[in-house]
Amino acid sequence: MKTMKERISNVIAWVGFSCFVALALSLIIVVVDSAREKPAQMGEELLCADIKRWNNPIITGIYDDIVDLDKCASYGQYVAEWKYRGESYGVTGFSASSVNSIGAVDWRIPNYTHGVGEDIADSIVPWALPLWLISIVLNYILFGSARLLPWRKAVINEEAS
Repeated sequence: MKTMKERISNVIAWVGFSCFVALALSLIIVVVDSAREKPAQMGEELLCADIKRWNNPIITGIYDDIVDLDKCASYGQYVAEWKYRGESYGVTGFSASSVNSIGAVDWRIPNYTHGVGEDIADSIVPWALPLWLISIVLNYILFGSARLLPWRKAVINEEAS
């Protein structure tokens, strides 16, 4: 029959192991997320008024298909062309940096979410890592056995208690 100390040690070890599994899963999600296809910026960001002023039919044709150049130019916005899964998207903004970085345009491109893995890791790691380490240290301090794997039998030293 298990003693109370062994039961408490088991609970602490399983809590720690659960946190370790959460950490491992968040690492896997970050790796998978970094490997998926991301939108690519085509060319550089341009001021909509400049595109209208150049009156170059090739450039005007490209950007006119993806954004309303008249509206964009009247607001003094920048435009950049992004490609994702074979489709072109025009992204407009009031500064060059607002159309230049993937983090700033992710919500403007349908069916794409930037940094899902990073968001999950940012929400799991701050509580799971300390709790996992605390459970190992707590088991060692209270029961004399640092248990990384909870299904291993606890070796309870009576002197440590």
